[in-house]
Amino acid sequence: MEDRGSVSWYDFALVIQDYCLDAGLLKKKIPIIPISTNQYPTSARRPKYSVMDSSLTIEKYSIEPKPWKESLKRVIEQIAGNEK
Repeated sequence: MEDRGSVSWYDFALVIQDYCLDAGLLKKKIPIIPISTNQYPTSARRPKYSVMDSSLTIEKYSIEPKPWKESLKRVIEQIAGNEK
């Protein structure tokens, strides 16, 4: 699955929560609190900003990327058994 767009982990979590509420996988909102990279200790060095480059995959397999929210919603609906 090849998707277009970029998103922070925080915004990704918010969208997952919204879609799970809509699909009936969650009954109520759960507090999601954004944190900075400094507040998430890890021994791995991380760049301040990084986005996966999928241009080679798109070119090699002639894949037309879809917006990530569209693909995420489809996956959550499949998990919930609400496929359309």
